[in-house]
Amino acid sequence: MKILAVLWAFFCAGIMCLAAYSVGHTQQRPTGQVSVTTSAVSIGTATSRLAITIKNDDDSTAKVHCGVTGVTASTGFELGAGQAYTAETFADLVIQCIAASGTQTVHFWEARR
Repeated sequence: MKILAVLWAFFCAGIMCLAAYSVGHTQQRPTGQVSVTTSAVSIGTATSRLAITIKNDDDSTAKVHCGVTGVTASTGFELGAGQAYTAETFADLVIQCIAASGTQTVHFWEARR
């Protein structure tokens, strides 16, 4: 089921990117990964972002919480190991993640105008 959920998240993100391309002529689809610790870190680049998919690494040893600036380990959207979340965002909205413990790897994929 985890694999299906991740594939579905990336599929939905792809649909959003295609829709954004047809409407806003999306030209960039950067991907990357970030080391997330118990201090909140920004994910991706907020400038002109239309959508983002965030995935906690499959080998993660702790949950991460993602949200807007100020997210804490008890707030935000919780992602366990291997879980992903896709969201349409406002341009310039800063997305941050924080780990419940240790250092975790978070992968991201953005659609930008």
